[in-house]
This record gives sequence, structure tokens and C-alpha cells, in this order.
Amino acid sequence: MYGLFIYNGLTNFGYSGGVASLLGFNFCISAKYMLNHIFTSRKKAAVSSSSGQGLIVYQHLSTLFFSAQLILEECYAIQHSREHIDHAAHMIGFAFGMVCYALVSLVKC
Repeated sequence: MYGLFIYNGLTNFGYSGGVASLLGFNFCISAKYMLNHIFTSRKKAAVSSSSGQGLIVYQHLSTLFFSAQLILEECYAIQHSREHIDHAAHMIGFAFGMVCYALVSLVKC
């Protein structure tokens, strides 16, 4: 099911836009994980010690920071570049990945 959305992103936006859509999808996964981790770790902190998920948390944090860096760089490039189409395709691809995640989450429920 995920492949259909990603394939459409690749054919409509080019491969770099398709990769940006994967990054948008991963951004949503990491954001959801981190929000769940923050809210559940507050409840579990009084009960138990660290559960050894430091590497997983680091992986999701690095995904969030890399995604934020990409979006900021693309915004800067759109403002200061003559070729807006490529950078806009990356932004649209990222948003497309986020929409795909939302649709998959809705269908999953």
C-alpha cells in the first residue's frame, strides 16, 4: 500500500522529490515516536529506570533534525535561487510524504 503512494511521488515529482516524500513520511514516523516517548516516559519515570532505548531515540531525533535542516535549506534556496522548480518539488515531495503518512494512519485505524 505504501508503495503506491511513493511510486506516484517518484513519477510526478522526479526522484529527488520522491526521496523528499520518503523523508516527509519518516519525519512523521519520528515525530509520532518522539511524542509518544516523551509522554510515556513521564509516566514510566516514577516506576522504572531507563529502558535502554537511547539509540532509537537518537535515530528519531537525528531524522527530525535532518528533516528540519532540509526544509530550512530548501526555503533558503527558493528565496535566493533562480531555479525555483527543483526546490519547490522537494518541498512538495516532503509535504506529499506527510500527507501519505496521514492517509495511511487514517486507513490503519
